[in-house]
Amino acid sequence: MKDKLETRNPNAETETDFRQAPRGAIRSVLSPAKVNLFLKIVSRRPDGYHNLVSIVDIVSLYDVIHLQPVPDDIVTVKDRGNVLPDGPANTIYRAVMALKEKYNINSGVHVFVEKNIPIGSGLGGPSSNAATALKEMASN
Repeated sequence: MKDKLETRNPNAETETDFRQAPRGAIRSVLSPAKVNLFLKIVSRRPDGYHNLVSIVDIVSLYDVIHLQPVPDDIVTVKDRGNVLPDGPANTIYRAVMALKEKYNINSGVHVFVEKNIPIGSGLGGPSSNAATALKEMASN
């Protein structure tokens, strides 16, 4: 499965390995949808979440996550139709902020999401988007 797209740097030719891209380049990655084949809630945890057993499979539907590192301590998450929530109500935003806090990161990132996974469909869009953003940020 190809999970990485090209890097686009407005000041240079397109690069195929975005990890070699200069600071500020836009990196684009695919964020796959998933379907639960099996899901069982095992117990409720004291924090209100549940322990569960799940079997999932990735389906051929993807959101595209574009990340652009910025020197300012700013995190933004936007999408084409302005359907995603802003700030702490957004899963990607919360995940990035937790990463920044945990590792004392003082720079920021602009995230743009091309939504293809229907919102509220149960296909794991928000968690896949957050995991994809974190994975990409950690690889740099």
